[in-house]
Amino acid sequence: MVFQLILTRKRGVAGAVQITAGISNLSISRSSDNKNSTATITFTNPNKDLIDTSSSEQKQFEEFIRFDDVIKIAVSRTDIDPNNIDNADVLFIGLVTSVAGGLSGSSSNITVGCVDLTDYLLARVTIANYDGTISTLDTASEIIEELVQKCNDNQAVDDMIKTPSPLPGRPTGGNIETTTTTITYHSSFRSVAELIKNLSVPQYTGGNRVATYYVDEERNFYWWIPQDGGNTTLTSNVTSTDLTIPVSDVTIFNQAGGVATLGKEVLRYDSISGSILIISSAKERGIAGTLASAHSSGDAVSNLMKLVVPYAGNLTSGFGKVLNFSFGINTDDVINMLIMRLGVNKKQQPLVWYKYNENTTTSKIRMKIIDRQDIGQSYYNDLIAQGGGNSEVQTSFTSSASTITLTTTAASFPSTGYMRITSGDGYEIIKYTSKAASGPNYDFSGLTRGSLNTAILENVEDETIVQDYSLIAAKTNEQIGTDIRELGEKYGRAFFSTNREKLNFKVTIEGAKIQPNEFIELTVKDLGINRVLARVKDVSHNIGRNSWTTELNMEEDDTSIN
Repeated sequence: MVFQLILTRKRGVAGAVQITAGISNLSISRSSDNKNSTATITFTNPNKDLIDTSSSEQKQFEEFIRFDDVIKIAVSRTDIDPNNIDNADVLFIGLVTSVAGGLSGSSSNITVGCVDLTDYLLARVTIANYDGTISTLDTASEIIEELVQKCNDNQAVDDMIKTPSPLPGRPTGGNIETTTTTITYHSSFRSVAELIKNLSVPQYTGGNRVATYYVDEERNFYWWIPQDGGNTTLTSNVTSTDLTIPVSDVTIFNQAGGVATLGKEVLRYDSISGSILIISSAKERGIAGTLASAHSSGDAVSNLMKLVVPYAGNLTSGFGKVLNFSFGINTDDVINMLIMRLGVNKKQQPLVWYKYNENTTTSKIRMKIIDRQDIGQSYYNDLIAQGGGNSEVQTSFTSSASTITLTTTAASFPSTGYMRITSGDGYEIIKYTSKAASGPNYDFSGLTRGSLNTAILENVEDETIVQDYSLIAAKTNEQIGTDIRELGEKYGRAFFSTNREKLNFKVTIEGAKIQPNEFIELTVKDLGINRVLARVKDVSHNIGRNSWTTELNMEEDDTSIN
């Protein structure tokens, strides 16, 4: 199979440099959750073209490759301009995290390991205490935009991640699908990547599937909810080179871009204008080993890739040559024992919910422990919102203070009750017996510091967040535990409803650019697989001097399970 491989290295503000010479093997692994998405590149005899062995530097190889270099890998069956690489040809962008070398006889090798740029950019920032009730942002899409922008703090403009509605002075780009489900969300000490993953579930988005996201090579951030499989038709003829695809029903396609199948051709569109799918370049036609072809008005268009392998073994639509295919289903792969950490009760004691799925067909215990402390925190946040809500400290105070002054937003706090104060040193719950207006602000006195088993804060600065804790304090510890466990049980029932036996597929095809989380409709008649909808979990590329293969690990979509 003829193809062209280009590998470039970018270091700091300097321009990209091509380092393709000497590559003997290259493997790329990409996963649906962006974790463990890596690339490994082996250069054979790099001293011939890549390392200046006459240099006076001790670590001469670092002039060629070193930590934190940005690596871009592009592969195409057509010519690639190394000075203007088309995004359609880019398989991977990452940061160098390891370099190793070795000698074997007269041959030398340097192996370079890289991590995915998306994982790096979104996992490098940890949010100590994110509380969605403090701001006016109350949908998953709004909160995700804010979280991504937190990754841009203290970054140069060129290094910032681009979102549709950035903070002032930050670049605009990418796309975040709008959600309308109102939520309260709180989480502590998690990376932005983990927070986005938590917020991408149907419970928060209101969608049918888990949302997916990535950062592209231009640092544009995309987040969207995959559509259900659907079909429509062309409204006019399309040539093999057209970059606009007019369809009768555009609602089945993602606004953020995706794939479509027209007969035997698979294409990738980047946006939608009216009822037209917009394709960025000719290289996005005939992807996944298919050929760009002419199509007639009225021809069927699907929002899925389609893989069909008939009895004769000849491909009729969807992909290029299928090299290997296998599937399996095993009841012992199903989780039937769920243990969830739900946070703490009023006395700061851990709350745990556990359940065995009595309807399981699994022959052995398979246990999963889930950290869902956000369920308990959301319960507390709801009670806070029902009460006096949130305020701020007007005047800083110490551990010996007998009066605390809050801003005018404390007007809705009750005349006697409890407040929770959160600072960088932790949080404290304070009981008070008196509330009095002091100009536009409010003074609280008759204080019992460190109530409900919390530690007294030494120094609290002005503008520190304060929450009305009175409704929570009024409930018994037992009632709070019961309420939070009931919420955990709802999540557990939903988990068991989808955690069932699923078909797993492994397909090896001739090299093709396919993204994790894309959906493929599978028909393999020799094995009795008929139009099964599967989600791509992991994509692996293996590239040698004369070969490029792509392996897909897929899982049956929840909506396909009867």
